[in-house]
Amino acid sequence: MRLRCQQLLSPRFSKAEDVVAWMGMMQAQDYSQFRWAVGMRMKRPSLKDVNDSLSSGKIVRLHLLRCTIQTVAAEDYRWMLELCRDRNLSTIKSWPSYNKADFSEQYFHEATEALKAILSDKSLTKKRIGVEISKLGLPGDAAHIHQILLRGEIEGLLVSGSVQSSDATWTLAENILTRDMLSPTLSGGEALAALARKYFRSHSPASFKDFCWWTGLPVGKCRMALQLIAPELDEVKVMGQEMFAYKPQPAKGGFAVLQPQQAAIGKSVHLLPPYDEYLIGYKSRQLALEKHHEHRAHNRSGIFHPVVIYNGRVVGNWKSSFAQKAKEIETDIFAQKRKVGVKRLEKAKSTLQNFFD
Repeated sequence: MRLRCQQLLSPRFSKAEDVVAWMGMMQAQDYSQFRWAVGMRMKRPSLKDVNDSLSSGKIVRLHLLRCTIQTVAAEDYRWMLELCRDRNLSTIKSWPSYNKADFSEQYFHEATEALKAILSDKSLTKKRIGVEISKLGLPGDAAHIHQILLRGEIEGLLVSGSVQSSDATWTLAENILTRDMLSPTLSGGEALAALARKYFRSHSPASFKDFCWWTGLPVGKCRMALQLIAPELDEVKVMGQEMFAYKPQPAKGGFAVLQPQQAAIGKSVHLLPPYDEYLIGYKSRQLALEKHHEHRAHNRSGIFHPVVIYNGRVVGNWKSSFAQKAKEIETDIFAQKRKVGVKRLEKAKSTLQNFFD
């Protein structure tokens, strides 16, 4: 069921923005490979289509939940930003790196005005923004630029810009997010309910602790969110864990959850990028990952690695150069090697390689 809800089996959407809207938010630390995380969930994985959605603002990349980097659909940007803003501002102001950069309110005001001029009609990389900021007599070193971009995202000034190269770019939110792309602002309760609905319909089955981890919001708010959509959830027990599964609902905007009997796993192999929602979207990963294999998927510092999954379980690692369009893909299968099979693995590799066509 989890594979199907995550759109890893029988993907239902042709557009990148529909995939991201379904998932709620998708982790996006790795600028190259997060696009594969979106693409592999499309009916026809296409890097060009994902890049087009990014460049047009239909999906944007910025710091949101847990003050980490995610991608979100434009239609959800406004209310999700509002939901996360205060907590994220409080979080970054507690970071030593923020204070080390002498990030005064005066600097933020001056840098904000500078960014409005520098990015008025364009998208620029972090390095280029630093150069332009320096020309105006403001600190343009990496530490200051990182913090001003981060805070600019949280304050609603900046979002990801057009795709120009292998480096991320930034632009003014008003440059790329037109009024007709944005949904109305939701009230506190409405936003919490929407967030919970998006999470459980795309991540089921999942536990309350999983939801708390994913949102990074206070437990009280998460409990309220769960209560608001309680009629839409079934309580289930999976491998001894109390979890919730989103019930099939009437289609709204083309998004209806599949019936449980339709969620047969089948014998599938997928090459998941690092930080993929299939793993990072849960506090407990025991449904997909054996305890003694955890180090293969992520380290203790929260760095996630590309993994191979077979029938929903992590069975190996893979690596490839996206700059070279994944022409060569190396795999290391450390579990269920015979069951994975050469043909299934080659099919998964071909899917990734075709993504670049």
